Amino acid sequence: MTSSMNLELFSREPQQQILPYDGEAWLYPNFFTELDLAELNSSIQWQTQQLFMYGQWVVPKRLVCLYTNEKHSDNSMTHPILDWPKSLLQLADKITAVHREKFNAVLCNLYRDGSDYVGWHSDDENNMDQSCIASVSIGATRSFKFRHKTTKEQVAVELEQGDLLLMRYCQQHWHHALPKRLKVDTPRINLTFRRII
Repeated sequence: MTSSMNLELFSREPQQQILPYDGEAWLYPNFFTELDLAELNSSIQWQTQQLFMYGQWVVPKRLVCLYTNEKHSDNSMTHPILDWPKSLLQLADKITAVHREKFNAVLCNLYRDGSDYVGWHSDDENNMDQSCIASVSIGATRSFKFRHKTTKEQVAVELEQGDLLLMRYCQQHWHHALPKRLKVDTPRINLTFRRII
């Protein structure tokens, strides 16, 4: 493990509540002060994923990898499940130390440039604990959007290198998306720590 993975906890600004109602999304800017995108990129076993959406199998515009030690029965995904490496366990431990949330899985997403994206969706699978999902951003700054399922109100936030976004009890009411940003020519890694039940 190189020194770049020896992480400090730091917040350059107070945490911010992003959502106005029906759940919480807390932004902790610069929560991780030292994250090495190249090192993480090389340690994660990226795969092309297929998702069953709208009655057919589609290949999303990003690369993914799921690490967990728990059984996973989501039939909408085709990627294999791997035991997660020490570098990702360290990140989860840092979040747990401050926020007392424990995770047993991490879904890694690689957006190779601004043409990679993910459309409107919510992480509300039956086998997932909805109480908290922790999202860590590494690399390029990208706009992250929420859209309420009933009112259609939208909220957007710019996620930067080292930012932590804690989503609590909001998947039932809000969709979220990472839109295309064609002027972005550098990669972004997104790590979503979650609890499979």
